[in-house]
Amino acid sequence: MTQKVNETCPPGFEPRDPRRLAALRGYGILDTPPEPEFDDIAQMAAQACDAPMAHINFIDADRQWIKAAAGHDAREMPLHFGFCTQTLAEDGILVLPNLEREPELATNPLVTGEPHLRFYAGVPLVTPDGWAIGTLCVLDREPRTLTAQQEFILKALARTVMAQLESRRSAAALRAREAELRLVADAMPVLIGFIDRSLTYRFANAAYQTWMGRAPQEVVGHTLSEVLSAGELEARLPQIERAFAGEEVRFELNWACPDGEVRVADIRYMPRFAADGSVDGFYVFVHDVSDRKRVEALLQTRASHLEAQVASQTRDRDRIWTLSPVLKVVAAPNGRIESVNPSWTRALGWSEAETVGRDILRF
Repeated sequence: MTQKVNETCPPGFEPRDPRRLAALRGYGILDTPPEPEFDDIAQMAAQACDAPMAHINFIDADRQWIKAAAGHDAREMPLHFGFCTQTLAEDGILVLPNLEREPELATNPLVTGEPHLRFYAGVPLVTPDGWAIGTLCVLDREPRTLTAQQEFILKALARTVMAQLESRRSAAALRAREAELRLVADAMPVLIGFIDRSLTYRFANAAYQTWMGRAPQEVVGHTLSEVLSAGELEARLPQIERAFAGEEVRFELNWACPDGEVRVADIRYMPRFAADGSVDGFYVFVHDVSDRKRVEALLQTRASHLEAQVASQTRDRDRIWTLSPVLKVVAAPNGRIESVNPSWTRALGWSEAETVGRDILRF
């Protein structure tokens, strides 16, 4: 006799469906060592259902792999040995009160031989996308059934298994993102850090070795007062207070590096805002702008020299224009006079005011 309770589950079941297998393997759970979190769930299932055995199974393409077991040492078996594929082919919980009375199951090796099973109840482990990847099941050597409360607990524990898997996957994805962020941050020629409201470093990239002579692991977890000298901290405190007030701060200072070189540091403090709008810390970005400053100084020096040369040449030109005994006149292409030198007035008697703007042919 088979009792079923409806529950969301994909219709039908195909062990070798590549999409289902991809969903299973996306959790990275197969062939992992025992873990207390899953062992505890199997024990709770057995105790809640008053059953001597319980399994957390994952159904691979051609095997049933047991992640956790209570009262049974099996770790893996062929698919046709177990009853879990039948659970995944049904909707919701599957209860088989007496396996000896199930014509297709009475000859199963687990019924005819050790552990001489007579009772099975299983709940599918279903991903958020609807793929059945395994079961949580309880087993007994005596025919029996489950109460409604036990069925509820078994389904709740199955959801707990999936929540644990999702949490593991999220944590693994977070670690992967953090590793990628670390790789990118360490490759950048910029000092990058994050400091929380207690003035404690929570992140530091590899550039701290160049700027401060400290590896990132020697910075993270330490306060600014432990990393900077008293003078360095005092010089930065006004900018830090502005960052905690929510302002993006940018300033420059001369930074004495461990290699003895003094670099010009372009420092930026960018506040990080929490969900409630408060500032829970700030990011630190330090660029070496020494080369840019040297180029700017060189360009400024050259510009000053050029301005001096232009001014000197202008003075020489004005001197020649003013003192030359030769009549000099500047006229536009249309013949209109724009400027005349003093010799023009001395020789012709026409003042510059009387001359400028008139046609040169009139003279």
